[in-house]
Amino acid sequence: MTDASVPLGIGDEIYHLRFERADGRYLERTNPGRPILVLLDPRSFGWDIAAIFLHKGLKKINEKGEFVYLLPQDARGEAEAYDIAVRFTGLWEGPAAGLGILHGSISAAFAVSGFWKNPAEKAAEPKEGEIVKAVDPSKN
Repeated sequence: MTDASVPLGIGDEIYHLRFERADGRYLERTNPGRPILVLLDPRSFGWDIAAIFLHKGLKKINEKGEFVYLLPQDARGEAEAYDIAVRFTGLWEGPAAGLGILHGSISAAFAVSGFWKNPAEKAAEPKEGEIVKAVDPSKN
């Protein structure tokens, strides 16, 4: 995991979107049959799913310089996350634009948190003699 995050402005405050390994595990365990990649499917991404991610991924930096949850990690925090999702998307011209921006920010947060590589980054070439265990589908 890295110490990076994606900034997200809410009102006059800047918070951080980042996901720890425990956040990812929690998201999948509490949404059976809906792994993170299914939850992030843009065709079904709405306020409720955005709130699921905001509840676990929205952080602030405490006085020690550590990332801590912005919202209470209970039902009250889940309701607040939904309100934040609706308010944030309301800042844009139409809900699709705001949801698209929020979706992109959450997806980017998974990349900078170290869950997967940012597609904008070039994949490293394998070192001589290194066995590549993944197959790049574009090369088929």
